[in-house]
Amino acid sequence: MRALAGRLPVGVRILVEGEEETISHLEDYVDANPELFACDAFVIADMGNREVGRPALTTALRGDVSCTLRVRTLDHPVHSGLFSGAAPDALVALIHMLATLHDEKGNTIVPGADADHELEALMAHLRSVAPWNVLVDVEKVKVGWPFAVDMSGPAVRMASEALETAFGRPVEQIGSGGSIPLVATLKKAAPSADVLLWGAEDLALARIHASNESVDPHEIENMVVAQVLTLLGMGETR
Repeated sequence: MRALAGRLPVGVRILVEGEEETISHLEDYVDANPELFACDAFVIADMGNREVGRPALTTALRGDVSCTLRVRTLDHPVHSGLFSGAAPDALVALIHMLATLHDEKGNTIVPGADADHELEALMAHLRSVAPWNVLVDVEKVKVGWPFAVDMSGPAVRMASEALETAFGRPVEQIGSGGSIPLVATLKKAAPSADVLLWGAEDLALARIHASNESVDPHEIENMVVAQVLTLLGMGETR
């Protein structure tokens, strides 16, 4: 926006939300005020490229389901030398229950038609595999919906062309193991809007969420160019 010196070719609204990987406090607000989020495209700058200099658009986000699992056995601690083996152990029981969520190859074995059903299936499975004489409480925490980007939209095509121009390389399309549940909620508020998932961070060297997290300055520069070109392109089509 600064590069365009305030002469924006399209209207722009800025939404600041920092609750990735969880259910946002904005979910209910967006649902209650969809008219505030009407737009032609959502531009989410929380993603990145595989490596520095390799432009990419993210095509999909993973869903997120979670519950609280409480395992109880005895009502008070007992002497391990006298009771070990005979008395049920809550930690051992918990480890056993979690281990049943995957097969020998590490694949998840709890199916679900959608996020809500998947959470219900997860909770039912955990209750069903509780070892003998172990009390289990499973409570729902949240459901975050996955998201798949329609890569045929006009804004997505413009962004792809802009990235290729800015980076001088063909654009890759990659899925993400992360989740941003708010994206699905925004799309529900504006069903016809395109969704752009991109960003300046790279997956190889940026050390996302780790010590010494950083962003390559060239990635920032190239992404600024790409975003300016995308805004200009969208302005020409209005």
